[in-house]
Amino acid sequence: MVLFKMFILLNGISRNRQIRISKEEVAALEEKTLPVYTVLVPLYKEKEIASKLFHNIENLDYPS
Repeated sequence: MVLFKMFILLNGISRNRQIRISKEEVAALEEKTLPVYTVLVPLYKEKEIASKLFHNIENLDYPS
């Protein structure tokens, strides 16, 4: 199993596996066709960063 995982790792990093998408292609997408995601943000004693975190989540470039 270790050898198989090593093979997968080396195979993945040896080639350029990134999908390139231009800004024009992103701009051409319709918001209605985008998938729906639910973001769970567990907080425990995070009073200091909660407001900044919520502000940053609201500013994501994705439909509400």
